[in-house]
Amino acid sequence: MDQAQATQDVGYLQDDGGNKSSIRLMSILALLFGFLVAGFQIYTNRVVTIELFYASMVAAFCPKVVQKLVEMKFSKNGNGG
Repeated sequence: MDQAQATQDVGYLQDDGGNKSSIRLMSILALLFGFLVAGFQIYTNRVVTIELFYASMVAAFCPKVVQKLVEMKFSKNGNGG
């Protein structure tokens, strides 16, 4: 019961253990930056650069995916987790 209660107390910017996660913070900031770039381009009716938007989307999602893959690999081998 304590584990279920601890899981409920974990916030979005914390990992499953309740520790603060800087990669989650970086991901949300990159995502917000991408939305700001897209909003600016739509609002001003001019395209600054679409590559900047794509780069921010990659920066938002790729590090978290890589982190999860590494965690899964090491927890499978019993070397961490």
